[in-house]
Amino acid sequence: MASTARPATRIFQAVIHRSTTLRTTGSNLAITKRSSVLHRDEGTSDTPARAHNAPYSAPTHSCRTLNLDDVGSTVVLTGWLCPGRKAGKKFAFFPLRDVHGTTQLVVQAREHDCTMTSMLEVPSESTVLIEGLVNARPQSQRRLVPAGDIEVQVTSFTLLNRADSDLPFMPSDSRNLANEDLRLRYRYLDLRRPALSDNIRKRSQVAHIVRTVLHQHEFSEVETPILLKSSPEGAREFLVPTRIQTVSTSPQEAAEPLFYALPQSPQQPKQLLVASGAVDRYYQLARCFRDEDGRKDRQPEFTQIDLEMAWVSWGPPASVPSPVSGYSHDWRIGGTEVKDVIETLIRKIWHDIENIELPRVFPIMTYAEAMSRFGSDKPDIVDITELLSDEAQYELSQQGEVVEALVVSGQSPFKKASAAIPHDTLESGVEHLHQSSAGISSWVHSSASLRSLLSDLNEDGHMWVSRRPRTPEVRWLNSFRSSPSPPLCEGSGTGGFSPANTTTLPMGNRVPAVHKG
Repeated sequence: MASTARPATRIFQAVIHRSTTLRTTGSNLAITKRSSVLHRDEGTSDTPARAHNAPYSAPTHSCRTLNLDDVGSTVVLTGWLCPGRKAGKKFAFFPLRDVHGTTQLVVQAREHDCTMTSMLEVPSESTVLIEGLVNARPQSQRRLVPAGDIEVQVTSFTLLNRADSDLPFMPSDSRNLANEDLRLRYRYLDLRRPALSDNIRKRSQVAHIVRTVLHQHEFSEVETPILLKSSPEGAREFLVPTRIQTVSTSPQEAAEPLFYALPQSPQQPKQLLVASGAVDRYYQLARCFRDEDGRKDRQPEFTQIDLEMAWVSWGPPASVPSPVSGYSHDWRIGGTEVKDVIETLIRKIWHDIENIELPRVFPIMTYAEAMSRFGSDKPDIVDITELLSDEAQYELSQQGEVVEALVVSGQSPFKKASAAIPHDTLESGVEHLHQSSAGISSWVHSSASLRSLLSDLNEDGHMWVSRRPRTPEVRWLNSFRSSPSPPLCEGSGTGGFSPANTTTLPMGNRVPAVHKG
């Protein structure tokens, strides 16, 4: 197993065995194999190089926080040394990365020739301590990133822990990303990548915001039990065997082992808690466990923000429904107080984490409107009627119909399957359009669905279109719904898909275009 440098701390090290080291870090005591702490010196193949364990200066800044206000000051930085480069014989530049960001180091050979040589010989990803002077970069070399206006001129360099020179991959190399199996095998290296470390810190920030907002709304955080009695809900449970057995009531009956079940959700304990009157507003960042096959929307273990409120008001009587967005002033799921808390929490998270301002009141629509306008997301079925021309929308409205599209990936197997479907197998109301180099097929001009609705397609594009009544009928229609052409994609929220890079699923995977009313 490849080794890598670890952040050094002030430790007192005493050898108690040839292959074992006792070390204390703060209040933690651990016995570790020396091979996992110490790394081989480049000069010798058998002699391990001890990790630096002498007292050293505490860091004064992180790599991300330095800016032009710090120019002229002496700073102490710690982090992982990234591959350096020489600029002639006079200078060498090194990126220094910590958990917060990256700072550029510069070493002058005239003043610190030994330091430059030592730093160039140190393997990448070694943990180091740098003391230096903050200088402003030339105007033409400044970058619009944290600490991009300055550089640190190194005056002192300390190697805290040497990394192996043959690491399986470099966390700092974002262009040549290793395959997932290798990254999972060396997870401690993978977690150094900024993409993952940023997500870890962002998750922590979200948890802090959730607790702050809910405490301001007088919620109490309560931890419900993890080991519970089995009570099946919607998924299979993880069972935990114990050494405890049932008490036998007769000599003929053998004792049976007992099992705990990991909770699918804290539903029963939290409702028991609120019903008891112990707390009237409960929340928890709850761990949930479900013994299911892994899919994009199914995880064996996840965390959810779990809320429960007592004495919730339903608000005023229902207002007149809006033809556009259903009940615009009333919320019929859990009461208006629940809606206010959730909207406040979501607005705060998006503002503090992504600097995005959400509206004060979220739009509301009925379930019927949501299914009519947006359909199902398995697959991604979209009503594209509003994206058509005014004339086309008027024609459809007169007949009480809509045009829908199915947006899927344009991978080669799907393209071949789409082109191979014979037209005589299509159901009523389903149209297939193919844009070839010779132009749109002539049959489209006689198509009742497409004659006045479609403008153009990219070359070699395939589209499936379903035209159906706006009000669902009590029947099922097996069909596909088209991928909108470029003019129809503007503002559609489909990510700018065009028929050139989208196609339909094979007929064996057909979906209902009309739901039962």
